[in-house]
Amino acid sequence: MTIRPPRSFTHSALALQVDGEAAVFTRPEFSSERVSYPVITPTAAEGLFRSVFWKPEIKWVIDKVEVLNPVKWGTLRRNESETAITREMITRGHLDVNTVTQQRMTTMLKDVSYRIHAHVWVHPDAREQNPAKWRDQFHRRMRRGQTFSTPFLGCREFHADVYEPDATSPIDWTEDLGIMLHSITTESRTRKETYSWFPASVESGVMTVPRHGIQLGGA
Repeated sequence: MTIRPPRSFTHSALALQVDGEAAVFTRPEFSSERVSYPVITPTAAEGLFRSVFWKPEIKWVIDKVEVLNPVKWGTLRRNESETAITREMITRGHLDVNTVTQQRMTTMLKDVSYRIHAHVWVHPDAREQNPAKWRDQFHRRMRRGQTFSTPFLGCREFHADVYEPDATSPIDWTEDLGIMLHSITTESRTRKETYSWFPASVESGVMTVPRHGIQLGGA
């Protein structure tokens, strides 16, 4: 059984700001080439909060994303492995690039900047149920510039600079973005992943994320 976050929170959302020279938040409808959404997805935004502060008792629930830089596009062509590294490859000491690599084009974002708002949700089974403890620890880590893991923007080589939010205004941008990945949940007993989606749109530079997504096609 998968337990979902509540529809409302008693505490206000926390925020962080993030900049990066490059980013890619892959659209699932493109199978051969990697094409980014024009804005960070909720799952990638959640990953940024986890990179600052992670505990197994909590989950970050994204509330909204403010887009602070105009959307700029770029392309990158590179060779990528078609398969994970196997024990046989490690024993052999090299990869046969002619058989395990392929050239892929990536349509990515350049010079991105976002202010992201999220709530701390404490799992109902957690021993410590007071979210104030986790909120305080998040604030302290933000002030000190500490991270739990290296923050990145879609691909691990696209480094992200995460810091306390400032008063930069969102850009003047309104657009319907289509269906976007909302969240990935794992069933505790079977470890099976399920995916939920939502109709994404940006209004005056702000993408509001619904509390719960919807599952499509019985997934």
